[in-house]
Amino acid sequence: MPQTLVSYQPEIQKESTLDPRLIGVDFSCLNFAEVRVCNTRCRWLKLRFAKLFNSSFTEVDLSYADFAFTHLTQVDFQKSCFDLANFKKSKLEMINFSRAFLYRANFSEALLSSVSFQGANLTEADFTNAVLHNVDLSGAFIANAKFTKAQLKEVKFN
Repeated sequence: MPQTLVSYQPEIQKESTLDPRLIGVDFSCLNFAEVRVCNTRCRWLKLRFAKLFNSSFTEVDLSYADFAFTHLTQVDFQKSCFDLANFKKSKLEMINFSRAFLYRANFSEALLSSVSFQGANLTEADFTNAVLHNVDLSGAFIANAKFTKAQLKEVKFN
């Protein structure tokens, strides 16, 4: 009988808060639900293969964070900083990156659906081989961003 990895993963739920001193901590393979973090620095976090849903990380510095292979659903990252963050091969659904800083963020091979980058700074961000569906890039600064072989469906640029 097939087993799911989810049943063996610990969960952090119900209005949990992360200690702002947890810089560089590895949260890989964890499930996060209803986490609220605001106005803090959480650089170098590792969240590979994690699941994060119905959460809010507003005005948080997540520079250099590793979200590779992560599944994110209904997360508010408004006004947060993701400079050099890695979202490679991640699945992002209903995510708010409005007015976020994503300098050189890596979204290569990621699946993005109903994502808002409205007014975000995506300078040199990499969307190579990514699939963007119903993504809002209006007002975003996308200088030197890479969209090589990316699939763009219902993407709004203005």
